[in-house]
Amino acid sequence: MIEVKLFSSPFVIVDNSKIKFPFMKAEALFYYLIFNKRATRDELVALFWSDTDEKNAKKNLRNAIYKLKKAFDMDVIVSPQKSVVYINEGINIDVDIDSFNKEDINSYEKYKGEFLKGFIVKNAEEFNKWASNKRIELRESYIAKLNNVLEVNLDEEDLKNGEKILKLLIKEDEFEEMNYRLLITLYKNQGKYLKAL
Repeated sequence: MIEVKLFSSPFVIVDNSKIKFPFMKAEALFYYLIFNKRATRDELVALFWSDTDEKNAKKNLRNAIYKLKKAFDMDVIVSPQKSVVYINEGINIDVDIDSFNKEDINSYEKYKGEFLKGFIVKNAEEFNKWASNKRIELRESYIAKLNNVLEVNLDEEDLKNGEKILKLLIKEDEFEEMNYRLLITLYKNQGKYLKAL
């Protein structure tokens, strides 16, 4: 069983032990593959070794994959077609982002902070750009999920959960005035006038 957390500071646990990655680019390569499930070798070379000539870049990629297999002590990455690299579907891997992406009213709970928080790889500008774009996309998805849950809560007059969701929305965007207005109205409707003030 492999457990992968990509929200907030990323980490990987295998059989209750944290994986120690051999080097940053190998770790980033694993996260990229876990997120996308598959990638071409050319895509990975462009992401991590664009500043290296093709022969050495492909050698670096082979080395990174080899080191990852060694770190996990299993074939976590497979390449049945030479040009494409996959995460091994035969291994049980629990990824927080996969659960977050499900159409489930409570899937927002999997968001524990920004995607790959503080994770930056030296000399891998393309990967860092990709991670930055995903951070924005996933945060927007989180806010949309919260707004959907809030709508359900207000329709069902679930004021306690509505308060919780509004506080999460305010935490994400403290300058969005509408959330404060809704929270004030919610408190007023419960007779909690001091809180409303």
